[in-house]
Amino acid sequence: MKKKHRIKAAQQSVYMTSSLFLENNLFTYSSACALAFLISVLPIAIIIFMILIRILHTSVDSIVSYFDLSAIFIDSKRITSIIEDITKLNNIGLFEIILALFTIWMSKNFFFSVMKGIRHINNEQTKRKPLWANLFNILAEIVFVIGISIVVFLTVAIRKLLNSSLLDSYFSKMLLTTFELIFKFLPEIMMFLLISFTYHFAPGTKPAWKLCFFNSLLCTLSFIVVRIFFKLFLNFYNYNMIYGVLSNVIVLLIEVSIFFYLFFFFAQNVYVNQFFDLLVISELFRLPPKDNKSKLSILHRKLFLNPLPLKAKGLNTPVFKEGDIIYNTGDKSKCIYFVLAGKVMCEKEGFSPIYFEAGESFGEREFVLAKNRTTSAACSENSILLEIPDGILNKLIKTSPDVTKKIMMSLSNR
Repeated sequence: MKKKHRIKAAQQSVYMTSSLFLENNLFTYSSACALAFLISVLPIAIIIFMILIRILHTSVDSIVSYFDLSAIFIDSKRITSIIEDITKLNNIGLFEIILALFTIWMSKNFFFSVMKGIRHINNEQTKRKPLWANLFNILAEIVFVIGISIVVFLTVAIRKLLNSSLLDSYFSKMLLTTFELIFKFLPEIMMFLLISFTYHFAPGTKPAWKLCFFNSLLCTLSFIVVRIFFKLFLNFYNYNMIYGVLSNVIVLLIEVSIFFYLFFFFAQNVYVNQFFDLLVISELFRLPPKDNKSKLSILHRKLFLNPLPLKAKGLNTPVFKEGDIIYNTGDKSKCIYFVLAGKVMCEKEGFSPIYFEAGESFGEREFVLAKNRTTSAACSENSILLEIPDGILNKLIKTSPDVTKKIMMSLSNR
């Protein structure tokens, strides 16, 4: 794809992602996930610490030092008290088992909230049945908790090795410094990987790994910028003076909410780029009338009435000169036509001709009813058309109510 095509496609992608983010009401889903995270973070932390201490036999000091350095959302002072309480448990009885099950039940709210938002974005495309979706949620929670526990365990072990002199004779000082730098940014790396896996597996539509990694990187970097901004410009002393202990909760809620705004925005972008062709054609059917002179309407038409990205994606955008015949009466109906530029005249014996300009479609009736053409179509001026074959049209009708409505209106009016 040429550079100018990529730029135009990127502009269309940003526009569709933003509009769908608002249409899907992802602000509400983001807020719900932020609240669910605050409710679930303590139960999740307890489960992780139980695995680290009881199963992997990680020392308390090692866990505390790890979270003092790398905790992103959790207050390390609270972590210390939680770990100390866990170590006091000598025997596991019925009460502890019931408490563990209740803790797991509380923690699942967060995972179900995230999956619900992802499924809402991909609702029309996902093929995963409700039962399998619920099982996937539970499996994702188990994998997440066990994965975090193993990563923390390995990180603690490797950090101890790096702090000792055992590796000095085997690795260069530069390589050891590189390892230390990687571990310094381990929370961000873990965030990037978790977001990538969520973007790939959660929707059930199997988006490309490259697409998931790219959007996960954008999400992670954006959140890092937000955190830097908070540290540089937010006066925590004033918050502590006004709100006291609640200041930490308020700031935490803001940070978590912003994270999920970014998370769902880029999840929407994954969806847009995965089904880019269908969504671009869908936007064509949603174009505002030409006489609508609002800035947003002008931008909408300017962005999508452009054959370059469509042609670059392999869609057929034939160019006609003034007077060229598009089809004649009796011809087989092979597609619907959409006017990207120019003007087309459709004629039927005994009726006045109908003209179609940029932003309008024609040829729907015969194509949908699987009949030969009952009209003829010719270009009144130099024109560029988009051919929409049955395969794409069927997908559009299934996934876009706006396209279905537009086609039904055109059938009833002509």
